Amino acid sequence: MKERIVKSYVDKLTINDIKNFGYQNDIILSDNEYNYLLNMIKNNWYIIVFGNPNNLFNELKNNVSDNNYKKIMSLYQIYKNKYINYL
Repeated sequence: MKERIVKSYVDKLTINDIKNFGYQNDIILSDNEYNYLLNMIKNNWYIIVFGNPNNLFNELKNNVSDNNYKKIMSLYQIYKNKYINYL
């Protein structure tokens, strides 16, 4: 059930959703970085949410600036901890 809810949300996710969330959290990426992040999320959402995403995050580190990578990882940890009981 929870997997279907997350999948439904991810299926509707757009570049603008990521941009808006990024702007709200002081993360501004290049167009290539936004596209990379959107594709990574859409293609690997299950691993990101329910699995071990370390390999994905290593790839992400090579595709965004160091400062943005740190901010993204910080947000990931905040939200992962916030919703751990629901996942």
